[in-house]
Amino acid sequence: MKNEEVRKLLNARREGREEAAEMEKAALDKAAERFDPSEHEPPAGVARPLEVARELIKLNKARKGLIDFAKFIDPTYDPYEVHELIGSKLEDVEAGRCRRLAVFIPPATGKSRLASELFPAWVMGRNINFELIEGSYNKEKASEFGAVARDIIQDPRYALVFPGTEISQSAAAADAWKTTEGGSYKASGVAGGIIGFHAHIAIIDDPFKNADEARSLQHRQNVWDWYASVLINRLRSYKDGSGSVVLIMQRWHDDDIGGRVEKLNDAGEEDWEILSIPSIAEAGDPLGREEGEPLLPDGPNRRPLEELYAIRARSPQLFQALHQQKPISDEGDLFKPDWLMPYEPNKLPRGLTFYGTSDWALTKGSGDYTVHLVFGVCERGHIYLTDLFREQTDIIDGVEACLQLMKNEKRKPLKWFNERVVLSKAIGPVLRKRMKDEKLWTILQDVSVAGFGSKDSPDRAGSIAGAMQMGYVHVPMSAPWLGPLEHELSRFPRGRYDDQVDALTLIGMQLNKLRGQKAEPVPEIGVPVLTQASHTFDDLMHRSALRRAGIAPVKEAPMLAPVGDIEWPESYVD
Repeated sequence: MKNEEVRKLLNARREGREEAAEMEKAALDKAAERFDPSEHEPPAGVARPLEVARELIKLNKARKGLIDFAKFIDPTYDPYEVHELIGSKLEDVEAGRCRRLAVFIPPATGKSRLASELFPAWVMGRNINFELIEGSYNKEKASEFGAVARDIIQDPRYALVFPGTEISQSAAAADAWKTTEGGSYKASGVAGGIIGFHAHIAIIDDPFKNADEARSLQHRQNVWDWYASVLINRLRSYKDGSGSVVLIMQRWHDDDIGGRVEKLNDAGEEDWEILSIPSIAEAGDPLGREEGEPLLPDGPNRRPLEELYAIRARSPQLFQALHQQKPISDEGDLFKPDWLMPYEPNKLPRGLTFYGTSDWALTKGSGDYTVHLVFGVCERGHIYLTDLFREQTDIIDGVEACLQLMKNEKRKPLKWFNERVVLSKAIGPVLRKRMKDEKLWTILQDVSVAGFGSKDSPDRAGSIAGAMQMGYVHVPMSAPWLGPLEHELSRFPRGRYDDQVDALTLIGMQLNKLRGQKAEPVPEIGVPVLTQASHTFDDLMHRSALRRAGIAPVKEAPMLAPVGDIEWPESYVD
């Protein structure tokens, strides 16, 4: 489902809840008007009719909706929009409308509480003979989820919602329990055996314990083999379709089970509904957030932007995976992220000649990004990226962002490279006028890309890729834009975006012309001093002989040495 469709669905559900709440309030208010406490005061210990009505409404809503069920079972449960969105998707799984659901979401957001504890209990209430399998990075963790789901079913409040679902006393272990009506739950590690168990719905929650497991090719393969060879074969069909799989996790690695599921979906081999939710909103956010907004700005699991920025500064690559759900590939088709050489921002080499480059998006909301790059080149030809702007914006805002980078007193770019076609048409006139207004004299250099293939052609990006491979491209450590840059490089040319690569490509196409020069001290220019040079007659004859021989003598103004004291007349009459 497209992001826009998801937002519409979420808004519709929100509006529906608000409308239902208003109808509920109106019905209760109408009942209250007819109710006279003096005539119908119930005995002590007996609930008032209005209280009973309210409770019945809550019970009915809890039977139908997962989030309402969660709030009924746990009065302290305080869902946010992200939980409501995930809850609506899990409801689709239970109803058979979705058979493959992948939710990629940051850590510590309450995903397991909803998907692995409350959801199984709710499913068992609505389908008393359903079988479920829960997989996690080890059996102990999956058993913890199973114990909580079992305890929810044994809670007296649960019996009010689903009175027909009870835990069998003969099979009530945390890792394997059954209901009295034939339903069952089995907990397993993602490499464990589940022979003899089946599932209408299988849940995989956090298949990797840590980064070390995710980095291990063998472990990633073991997880995949368990899913593809073991779990899939234990699914039972239900509601006129195949058994369902719910994968909910934080991304660790480009080749983890989430990455492989994405590739299967992109190739059309499996139909997955993928919900990727970042900590910091990006363009096309599934929750409808503005770019830069945090996922949980308040509440018990809050992570404000300041905290997220601090986490990102400590490890940009890990943040890109765990929080933004965009892990960086170890092996890109053309670029490898480890080719980028890190440097400490406060130790930028001296004597760099700075340049800029841009890849422009002509309209806001087109799906493309406007990218501006500033970089310095040293006398040995090494390239140091220093500043990067990347936003989905229109021409005017893109031009203003470019001007701000040109104004940087620390950089002062000598030239700014743009594609010739872009510079000669839409962008050039606007950019030149604003540069004139701001008195910025950076040289706008057009670059012809004719004959280099399409924008995603390796022929066009080959030069900068070669420079990276040789260790000639340096990036500032912990820069906030480093993770998205590495992610895009690792996916080029198959990735959705290539705007940053296009900006880098312009650098590569100018490599032979970019040479930084070491700054030399400039001598101060003072008042010239004339020194008198005295020459004899023989000196003058020697200088004349040098000229006849084609040798230029030192340029000095010859003067004859003074001979005694000469008395000059005061006037001369011809």
